[in-house]
Amino acid sequence: MRTTDFLDTRDLNEKREELKTQIFDAFIEEFPQYEEITESYEDINFDEEEIQGFLDLWNDEIEEIKEIDNIEDECSEFNFGETLINEDYFTEYVKELLTDCGYISSDFPHWIEINWEETASNVMQEYSELEYQGQTFYFRS
Repeated sequence: MRTTDFLDTRDLNEKREELKTQIFDAFIEEFPQYEEITESYEDINFDEEEIQGFLDLWNDEIEEIKEIDNIEDECSEFNFGETLINEDYFTEYVKELLTDCGYISSDFPHWIEINWEETASNVMQEYSELEYQGQTFYFRS
């Protein structure tokens, strides 16, 4: 199941912050005794034995935060909006890119065949790949 053709790292950044807020709010509600020493998600002591059940409930969200952190480490333009292209869409993306840039005319005759897979493979040399939610995405490196 494909999540999307494109991801914008600014959207991932926003999603990560929303997840952190949800987890933090639930944590304070569950453990009000930590409210005075825990001001944000980053302050949660994940090693505390008494909160392990809570962490198990929020494991998927915590893992997604870690995934987004890893993407941020890989993408230099993370907070400024790097576009991530799903590998299943990359060939179509290249076709649109070359048309939009004027390399392929929009009225290019339909009877001329272009090997778009090979062209996408050639363009891919300028891209790096990363994994997110079990899908491979490419970004300009």
